[in-house]
Amino acid sequence: MASTIGLLVGGCTNGNPPTDDELMAIFLAHEDDFHDIHEIIRNEAIAEDAYYNVEFDSLNDQRFRKGDYRQRLDSLLNEINCNVVRGYGPGHNTIYFLYYSTLGGTSKKILYDRSLSGKVQITEGRELNDICRECGGDTLLYKHIKGDWYIELNRD
Repeated sequence: MASTIGLLVGGCTNGNPPTDDELMAIFLAHEDDFHDIHEIIRNEAIAEDAYYNVEFDSLNDQRFRKGDYRQRLDSLLNEINCNVVRGYGPGHNTIYFLYYSTLGGTSKKILYDRSLSGKVQITEGRELNDICRECGGDTLLYKHIKGDWYIELNRD
């Protein structure tokens, strides 16, 4: 678990995306925290595209209600070692927690999406990072964690 402590938005300390096992371990160890963050976004976000970045104090924009949930949200995001969360769609039925991104367009995130099951191919049994390295172009991969929770790896 110590290796997951070094994960930061914008890249890992070693420049590589976190492994699927690292993200699954974070989710399973902090599942209640992920659910709590999801509820805060659903209850406090006004706009259908609600983006929050701990480092840039983005709760001060017009996409969130004014309230005292800010400290709780920061604390929960700190617990799951994530700085960026985004909810979108009516009722924020889709929300992602960004764990890795590059300027070149690659991102890896934990994703909650109630409508994803059955609509996309879910990759099981292989590390998403390895599959992405083998693919030659744009790549969008999903791995199921639990319920409506997934790992998403996207390379544009």
